[in-house]
Amino acid sequence: MAKQIVTPTVPWVANASSPFADGANKDGNRDGAPVGGLITPDLTYVGFDSGNDVASINSINFDFDVFSGDGEVVVSNDDSISGNNSYRFRYFPNTEWTERRFSYDSTSELWVSYWIKVPNNFTHAGQFNLKLFVLYMDGYIQGGTGSTLEVQMWPNGDGTTYPSFTMHNQNPGRSVHGAVGNQIPQYDDFIVESRDQGRWMQLVFHVNQSSTVSAQDGILEAWRRWDGESGFTKFAEYNDLCISSATDNSSWQGGYLMGWANAGYAQQTDWLVDDFSMYSSNPGV
Repeated sequence: MAKQIVTPTVPWVANASSPFADGANKDGNRDGAPVGGLITPDLTYVGFDSGNDVASINSINFDFDVFSGDGEVVVSNDDSISGNNSYRFRYFPNTEWTERRFSYDSTSELWVSYWIKVPNNFTHAGQFNLKLFVLYMDGYIQGGTGSTLEVQMWPNGDGTTYPSFTMHNQNPGRSVHGAVGNQIPQYDDFIVESRDQGRWMQLVFHVNQSSTVSAQDGILEAWRRWDGESGFTKFAEYNDLCISSATDNSSWQGGYLMGWANAGYAQQTDWLVDDFSMYSSNPGV
């Protein structure tokens, strides 16, 4: 697919229906984009401005419940897309694992949105992947019988990074989309080191469970926009996936942010996350 390098030139016009459309962070350095421009989350919202990671909107018992790794995850006032705080994922030099898991009530269809800041010193060296986002059903990959979605970033080898999607299905004999663990590469230049260091982007992921345990009609979609862009770019659209649990037909109920950075970082590297939101329907992308 042809490279898609986008430099935003159009100021963002806030969605007046959004309570997150004030467009100001603690430093006043942003270029005028609102926090979300999306509708108010109906399932969960974590803004981190209370100094913790507790949801201020929470109809699905959402909880950031487990930290894993050799780095750290803390609420920080280093920078934010709104308010004063964000969630900082710190990778120390020559370490690879910083991950925050979350749980919530089982739901068959889910829209997830959050802002994430590319580290000021971001580089994607070598040939290995960086984890970005995961959703799972009754357990992560081999830990359950249901589907697991992994979103990762891979290097092009020229200072640019592209995303890939893997839909894992663990039950033998199930009808799956392609091979188990099939990666679905998307557009090039998802992150360009020389252009994107220090920039905030908003991601939106949509997953919808298959109608039966073997039906290939599950949905995966993803969008991204940079701070200051006038709209989203869709970078994943699949409506023929097998997304289900073969045993009890349980739905999405867990996930995590970031995770293994198998490419590693030579220097301390900080990713920031803000305005984590979950919706039961399209929030306005």
